[in-house]
Amino acid sequence: MYKNLKILTKNNDGAVAVEFALVAVPLFIVIIGILEMCLFFAAGMALEGAAQDSARVIRTGEAQKTGDPLTAFEDRVCKNSGILMKCGDISYEVIEISGGSFYSVAEYEPQFDEDGEMISQGFAPGGVESTVLVRLAYRYKFTTPLIGGLMGDGLGGGGFTHLSTVIIRNEPYDYDDGS
Repeated sequence: MYKNLKILTKNNDGAVAVEFALVAVPLFIVIIGILEMCLFFAAGMALEGAAQDSARVIRTGEAQKTGDPLTAFEDRVCKNSGILMKCGDISYEVIEISGGSFYSVAEYEPQFDEDGEMISQGFAPGGVESTVLVRLAYRYKFTTPLIGGLMGDGLGGGGFTHLSTVIIRNEPYDYDDGS
């Protein structure tokens, strides 16, 4: 009897499976958390790129020359939003800064509703050599509740608002369309 008990205590079959079962859950939580954070930061970088490119359309006068600057701007934002964001979920505002000074930009703080969504102040791309503020916002919703609880902004829904602001001075473009 004592001999059989000694054999059982020295038997290591299945020890690796038990150890893996203990480590697997935290390991997968860390891996999923890393993937979620990569998607979160990639969405922020995509929004930044979309803001830079869409602001360039206004700065060069390309949007104003089309006759429908709002549609030209929205098309550029959607083109650059990437696969991480739905174009319809991106809110924006384009504001011509009064006085044409970069110093007065501080007066144009973004406004948010109770859900963390940006309230747009409108679309005014300005004219030649106008100072213009272009702001894009995207509410990223975390898929994992744990990460959403830790990284969320506390407004519910486990989300965080990415905000990208570009201040430009329009170029001295020519409105002449050749007619």
